[in-house]
Amino acid sequence: MHKWLTLMKPAIRSTFVLFLLTLLSLQIQSAKANISVEIQPGTQTVAVGQHVVLGAIAVTTAGETILGYQWYMSPSSGGPFTQIAQGGSLVFNSIQPTNSGYYLAKVIYQTGGNQSTVSSPTIQLTVDVHVHIVTQPVGVTSEPGSNATFSVTAAGSPPLTFQWRHNGVNLANDLRTTGADTANLTIQNLLFSDVGNYDVIVGNAYGTSNSQPAVCTGLGM
Repeated sequence: MHKWLTLMKPAIRSTFVLFLLTLLSLQIQSAKANISVEIQPGTQTVAVGQHVVLGAIAVTTAGETILGYQWYMSPSSGGPFTQIAQGGSLVFNSIQPTNSGYYLAKVIYQTGGNQSTVSSPTIQLTVDVHVHIVTQPVGVTSEPGSNATFSVTAAGSPPLTFQWRHNGVNLANDLRTTGADTANLTIQNLLFSDVGNYDVIVGNAYGTSNSQPAVCTGLGM
């Protein structure tokens, strides 16, 4: 090779050396790490107060060593993105409207003696402030003189309001009825007139949501 280069004319030799350097560069690039990362689950809409977990999934194909994960968030898709956490998962125990935005994960990895980073595609996380019925009230079968309790679980931007109804008529707290304006309704000393459908309207500043009806049936009534 060295003898060939010596015998070549200077112009040809320069061109040939440039070709060799370019080829070497391409070989080095092809030998570089092949690693990708994505966030699971991806873009999604969740309810206020929901438990949400985002995971960074890294796929390596050339024996790369994962050194760590970094999470970034921005209120807008164009950034700027600010680092908010580290680790393979990003956990929201009770997600809030301020958590709405765009997220990406960076993976720090090592290949050979070099340390590098790679970023995931950006996902959008939307926190819905409207009311959602999470757990519907369940029907009961009770004997005369016993008690019946109905419960609902709802999510949405607080504060939440509750209004229980019996056969479409609003209930109010009295000597036998408690919790008509809460998540848990109790009817004491059941009478024949208490048999029927019970549902609840849950609301907040952004709207209302009606639960499914729960049927109260009485043994011997």
